[in-house]
Amino acid sequence: MDHALQMAQFREAAARDPGDPANWRGLCRAAEALRVWAEVTKALERLVALAEDRTQMARLRAKLGGVREGCGDLPGARSEYERALQAEPTWGWPYLALAMLDLRERRWSRAIAHANHALEFVHQDSADRPWLLLVKAIAGQRVSNSMGPQSTFFRTLRGPMATTAPDPGRAAFEEARGHLPALVGQSAESFLEDGAAATQFVVERCPRPVLDV
Repeated sequence: MDHALQMAQFREAAARDPGDPANWRGLCRAAEALRVWAEVTKALERLVALAEDRTQMARLRAKLGGVREGCGDLPGARSEYERALQAEPTWGWPYLALAMLDLRERRWSRAIAHANHALEFVHQDSADRPWLLLVKAIAGQRVSNSMGPQSTFFRTLRGPMATTAPDPGRAAFEEARGHLPALVGQSAESFLEDGAAATQFVVERCPRPVLDV
């Protein structure tokens, strides 16, 4: 299949009839096959403008966020994921994408917040759930480390139940490990100790949805 020829043909068709989504979908697919991201971005932006409903718009925004993220435009990716949630507020994936961006930018509290929001919506058997739990564990460990002895002090003030209650980050890790074979044999302590390595693990291994146009 000659994707370069297809891209040229769909570019010409889109110029003749910019209101036909089929032309932009064809251009997007051909450009994506060739990894011509500027053309992919242009086509997706046009498809967003032509979206027929909020669900379609959310998925186009999420795909556009993934393209921007892959090109290194993290602020642009964040904006697209947030717009995807504005269109479809109960979709778990954009929350997870935002939480992973938070990890990369060391915004630990925001990562926890995004993960917690998504966990309210995603089904117990959702493929996103263990990754959301893992993000929560990583960010929670970093918050705990930043508080240092102070966190132990305040837990003591809250009474004996607080000091014996399971650590939320560890509990999240243990639940995630039960669903992610790559974590089998790893302890919470060893995995969460190196925040950069744990973040890299999530960003590189977390499966992303196939969002066809």
